[in-house]
Amino acid sequence: MSGRQKRLKAELTLGSASCLALVVGLAAWMGAADLSFQAHPTLAAVWWGSLLLGSAFGVGACRIDDDSDEAHYLSSIVAGIRQEWKDRSLRH
Repeated sequence: MSGRQKRLKAELTLGSASCLALVVGLAAWMGAADLSFQAHPTLAAVWWGSLLLGSAFGVGACRIDDDSDEAHYLSSIVAGIRQEWKDRSLRH
């Protein structure tokens, strides 16, 4: 894996971890403060946005190809799902 790929993968992994930590932290804070998503729709939007962004960063990090001899199971699964999605969207 090239230095650029390693750096990009580290950035995406860090972004994913920080977004998901925000989701957990916000949920814990809301539980401790006895708040609900229904009473504060902005917090719900931030929570869902961070969850989706963290997931997107995580998938992006898994998509980075490794040119070594070691197989990367998760990245091959993500590549297969992406290819299947692309094939289905072309058929319909």
